[in-house]
Amino acid sequence: MSEAERELNEAQRRVEAARGAYETIVQRMSEELVRFQRERAREFAAVLRAFAAAQAQLAADSAKAWRALTPVAGAAAANGAAAR
Repeated sequence: MSEAERELNEAQRRVEAARGAYETIVQRMSEELVRFQRERAREFAAVLRAFAAAQAQLAADSAKAWRALTPVAGAAAANGAAAR
């Protein structure tokens, strides 16, 4: 076997090794992308649930504050009407 043939065989072996490594990387990246998307969807759903709970609490607090102001506003309106 000549030196050129040995070099050619070595180059072909390196190409095949690189191709195998590339295919392994592509497979792992595909698997990781699926896992990442699933995890991201779960986290996003948790964030939306927390946001909805915070919005509900804010609405409840606002309603409570308005209910507390209703007697004050009624008394102010009555005092304003009596002053006329």
